Amino acid sequence: MKKKIISFLVCFSMLFALALNIQTVDAVDERITVSLQPLEDSDPFEEMAEGKEVWFILTITNNGEKDLTITSIEHYYAAEWSEDEYDVLSFGDLFDGGIDGEELPEYYGETPLSQSIAAGETLTFGVLGYGIRDFDYEKSAVVISVLADDDNGISYYGGCIYPERSNETNKATINLINTSDDVDITDKILADTVLSEEELDDGYSYTVVFNSDIVDDDNIGEEIKNQVESALDTKEVALVLDLSITKEKYDNDELIDETAVSSLSSPITLTINIPEEYIDKNREFSILRVHEDTVDELKDLDDDPNTVTIETDRFSYYYLVYTQTNKDDEVITPTKNYEIKVTTSEGCPTIEIKNEDWIESLDKNYSYTFELIGESLDEEKVNSEAKKSLENSLNSRHIACGLYLQLIKKGWHDDIQGDLLYYLDTGVAVNLKIDIPEEYRVEGRKFSVLLLTYDGKLEELEDLDDDPNTVTINTTRFSSNYYDRSNSVYYYLVYTDNEDDVKVEETNQNKEESKSTDNTDPASVQTGDETNALIYFIGIAGMLVLAGFVFRRIKE
Repeated sequence: MKKKIISFLVCFSMLFALALNIQTVDAVDERITVSLQPLEDSDPFEEMAEGKEVWFILTITNNGEKDLTITSIEHYYAAEWSEDEYDVLSFGDLFDGGIDGEELPEYYGETPLSQSIAAGETLTFGVLGYGIRDFDYEKSAVVISVLADDDNGISYYGGCIYPERSNETNKATINLINTSDDVDITDKILADTVLSEEELDDGYSYTVVFNSDIVDDDNIGEEIKNQVESALDTKEVALVLDLSITKEKYDNDELIDETAVSSLSSPITLTINIPEEYIDKNREFSILRVHEDTVDELKDLDDDPNTVTIETDRFSYYYLVYTQTNKDDEVITPTKNYEIKVTTSEGCPTIEIKNEDWIESLDKNYSYTFELIGESLDEEKVNSEAKKSLENSLNSRHIACGLYLQLIKKGWHDDIQGDLLYYLDTGVAVNLKIDIPEEYRVEGRKFSVLLLTYDGKLEELEDLDDDPNTVTINTTRFSSNYYDRSNSVYYYLVYTDNEDDVKVEETNQNKEESKSTDNTDPASVQTGDETNALIYFIGIAGMLVLAGFVFRRIKE
């Protein structure tokens, strides 16, 4: 109980010192020093104020000559919700040995331990800080309190506050007012960019007023006009702005000084609205800045056709200028974040992908590779039902070769295996050009491709080109692998011989056979014809005699 009370008092004293903006020491007891630092360089509290979790590294060092045992680590978060009001919240989860270590139990901001720490030893813990929204992270802090005992039961305490808060009661404050409707300030103007070192510590409040005024050409001096004229080249002037910054110094609410600021110690970003009457997609805008006898061109940093964004640290005359272009006549080649390649194994014909419009919309932050893999079909892997369907549908077709085609979309890293695309649902087919193997290139043959599915459905894909050495098809179906049979499809390059040529060839062949086997003399052929005619005549005469005899018998 005594340890708890002492630990609470230590923690409360740290919070009280923080609330009063008093400089605190890094450790309560010099024999134990404690340090807490964020893992990344970014502001951890700003991220936590957005609800994000942030990793910290906690180190505890035993500076004494005795070995100690750490019995508890208290970790609180002092969040300022309103002025001088702090809520003490549990801060994060502790991991033994660092961020990859074992998570330790936590009870309302306290982690009980029995962790030995030798003299001169440093222990490291990982702390995953909770995301806490809607607090003033610039005035909040983490409080760490460590309790350790030696072998004689004597307790030692160490602690720290992250970040250390220095005495800021005399720091100057700064406020920004933008009076312009034509220019937006997209950066925060920091105090040290507009105030001198003396002003930063004088304790007064400052207001920085940003102004922009449209300047009539008649109010611009001839010297400035001549400088701009020589820098214009082919550019045209849309309007002229006078940008200025005024620094106002206040004691409480009383204005005690006012100064014009012509330059800053670091640049800020300004966005200038283009007047509606000058907006044209065939115009490229920029800024000519005239400052102390120097004209500088500031290029547009954004893609918005209605604005010009620049970085600047000097304030005077700003010329909004443009160059007329002919973008309507330009052929714009869109940048691609993908590539297409084809890989074929031994025994597979050469295949080429002829179109790219089947590729679906892609995330522009990554690059992709679409790879078509072609293999010679292993007939043993084709199921019997599909084979039977193919055999029944071939008719006069002959198979030249079987193909197994896979289409793979790989991500931004070559080590990623990629996704198999079984079916393209983009509404656009892939145009494939397949070389016909030389041994099957015969004049008069007509080639096509049969697409056979695992369940035996068959579709004939007609040849779309006139090249006798290739077959071009459109398809949206590809295979997964031999083991995922439900998504397997097989391609067969088939052919038929021209029917007219076949008939002519058969007729000629029959004639040749007739000539080679018929050895009859022409005279004997003629004699045979005359004999057949005589037999025919005798037959007719006999029939007439028989008819006359029958007729007389009937009459008697």
